Amino acid sequence: MDNKGFSLIEIMISTMIVSAITVSIFSLLVYSLNITADNKLRMAALMIAEQKMEYIRSLPYDDVATLGGMPAGAIPQNETVTRNGSFGVNTYIKFIDDVYDGLVDDTPSDTLSNDYKLVRIIVSWNGPLGTKSITAFTNIAPRGIETNIGGGTLEISVFNASGTPVSFADVHIENNNVTPAINLDDQTNAYGILSFPGATTSMESYEITVTKGLTYSADYTSERNAVNQNPTKPHASVIEDQKTEISFAIDLLSDLTIQTLTADLPHQWQAAKDPTADQTNSRIVIDSAGYVYSVWQDYRQTGKPKILAQKYDSDGNEQWSDDVIIATAADTVLPDIKIDAAGNLYAVWHDEAVGDRQVYIIKLSSSDGSTVWGGSKITTDSVNKNQENIRLTLLDKNSKATSTVVWQDDRNGNWDLYIQQFDYDNGNYIFSTGNPISETEIKANDTSDNTNQTDPAIASDSDDNFYVAWADDRDGDLNIYWEKFSSLGIPQWGNTKITTNVSNQYSPEIAIDSSDNIYISWTDEQNGDSDIYTQKFDTSGNEIWSDPLQVNTDETSTHQYSSSLVTDSAGDIYYVWTDERNDNLDIYGQKFNSSGVSYWSDDVRANLNIGDSDEYNPYITMDPTDNTPYVSWQSDKSGDLNIYICAFGKITGEAIEANVPFTLHGEKQIGDNPVIYKFNETYANTTGTVILNDIEWDSYTATTTRTIIFTDPPMPLYLEPNTSQTLKIYVE
Repeated sequence: MDNKGFSLIEIMISTMIVSAITVSIFSLLVYSLNITADNKLRMAALMIAEQKMEYIRSLPYDDVATLGGMPAGAIPQNETVTRNGSFGVNTYIKFIDDVYDGLVDDTPSDTLSNDYKLVRIIVSWNGPLGTKSITAFTNIAPRGIETNIGGGTLEISVFNASGTPVSFADVHIENNNVTPAINLDDQTNAYGILSFPGATTSMESYEITVTKGLTYSADYTSERNAVNQNPTKPHASVIEDQKTEISFAIDLLSDLTIQTLTADLPHQWQAAKDPTADQTNSRIVIDSAGYVYSVWQDYRQTGKPKILAQKYDSDGNEQWSDDVIIATAADTVLPDIKIDAAGNLYAVWHDEAVGDRQVYIIKLSSSDGSTVWGGSKITTDSVNKNQENIRLTLLDKNSKATSTVVWQDDRNGNWDLYIQQFDYDNGNYIFSTGNPISETEIKANDTSDNTNQTDPAIASDSDDNFYVAWADDRDGDLNIYWEKFSSLGIPQWGNTKITTNVSNQYSPEIAIDSSDNIYISWTDEQNGDSDIYTQKFDTSGNEIWSDPLQVNTDETSTHQYSSSLVTDSAGDIYYVWTDERNDNLDIYGQKFNSSGVSYWSDDVRANLNIGDSDEYNPYITMDPTDNTPYVSWQSDKSGDLNIYICAFGKITGEAIEANVPFTLHGEKQIGDNPVIYKFNETYANTTGTVILNDIEWDSYTATTTRTIIFTDPPMPLYLEPNTSQTLKIYVE
């Protein structure tokens, strides 16, 4: 006979199954008991709410009001009731201006805005299933017809930084100057509005604070006192039979990190000897010895622009005794400048003095700025028509440079582009019929219709071929077209569009490196805003990069435009442009290698200033002695417009500077005359880094006893809601 029994493993498994079933049954039993207990508490809460509501209904209409509320009365806003447990009871009562008989804002106005009272009772408890609550509502109307109970209407509106109403914002109101005193909390409706008809009249004594949970900023009214004699938002007043409207702005909190630093910053200087007049539209070039030559429009003499020039060393010291006037007529504008291998300067511009706009060229000595030849109007086939926006390149393959210029011309009733060349020795026309005073200039664009070709750019390669790019509307919108010409001015391709992107493209610029790679940059609207794009080409016009590259790293909807570019001897490319990312105009730039890869993770700001002035219209060139790029631009930081020149590149030698105490304030004010800022705090800054968490969106400015050289971004820094930003303050 076989003796069979259970093994130890079978016994253990059976025990575990029985235990699991037992635990499950026990848990289900406990849960059932908790539901039963919580239902008893819910029934008790319903009875409390019903009894409270019946009590309120039994009161005279005028007594239906809460202690510290609007309307004010004797019913407690919050109380605790013990009944087989502890219950919190919140009673909320307010007047309602019903749309049925018109509102106080209607025409004609509803003069009796206190139509009836809304009563809301919330009973809450903490039971075995957690915190629960029930809510009961009722409307209570006066017996008989409406009567004027006096008072006025207090209406509060709340919106965020973009002007959008904030629903369910938390509103706290106190008024200790009325009897009974008011102390209540409420929320705005779905439209960001909270209205109190029948509010007790009182002058500047409604203290109001608005926020929304822990993640929003707060806005509030302020007391008028000896310190704050003129609050920007005084405590609210309610006037008999009138409506008081008061608005508040709140939004999500942000974080701000502030660093104080020292660094090796590029040298920056102001061009032009007369800083009291406007100087605009500068261009610069650097010779083989590292001297910088600048031309610009200058308004110092007659209030109308003339073209002036100056020579500087790399520290910004003037080399000519005076700024040289190279165009003496009034209304001379938009200059360009180049230098040849022998050190001769060439400048072009257009002149508006005689009514029609005419183009000019001049050759100058780099030693003193004296004229070698030119300075007169370029004679063209265009009679009594406009020529403008002239640009220049030098065909310098041989020992004597040929000046090649392109301009836009409306001789045909629309804008076309024309080209002319000038002899090195005497400035005679090269595209001519033999007489140095007549000419046969070359038309760059191959269109013959009434479309427009504008904003030309020109550059030449090592074989003296030259390339012209421009903005062209032949396809309906603006596109960038270009053409290659031999040194004799013979077109090589036929006009070619540089990209098939369907968007407006304009303001092209060209740079060619020592290997004859051609780089074109332009302003492009394909992203909805304007950005800087670039493409690389070989001398046959083939694209080297698979697609045009966006140069600027800023991905917001702000605008970047008016680019300029230059290459160095290593084949790297520097770009600069006008940038609106800081809510003013700044000059930003980027550096790419020849493969189209950017060196810098973030765009670098070129202008070294600490304010919110406008810096724009940049031009970049290269110092051939050390591969240092230099940028010129115009700035309004001194009140008028001035030209600044600065070496450009990534900031080096950056180091945290500790123990630089500073005061930080926003632009929002709670008082005026004297000014009292809503945010105004001083920090010891013992480590060189201050981290401010959960602060309000505002425009912030830091001040310190140390000399501030430069801040990035410029101050005031606009801190947007729900963002984290860093302000770098560079000190001496």
